[in-house]
Amino acid sequence: MKTEPLQALCTALRCTPNELYGVTVPREVSLTGEPEAA
Repeated sequence: MKTEPLQALCTALRCTPNELYGVTVPREVSLTGEPEAA
């Protein structure tokens, strides 16, 4: 994302870029529907 739109969003929402973007750890999903053995 370019800086100018990001800055406009942050100004309008009164937040920081870090509050707009978040990283979540993907969880493992079984495609067979069976629980994964741990």
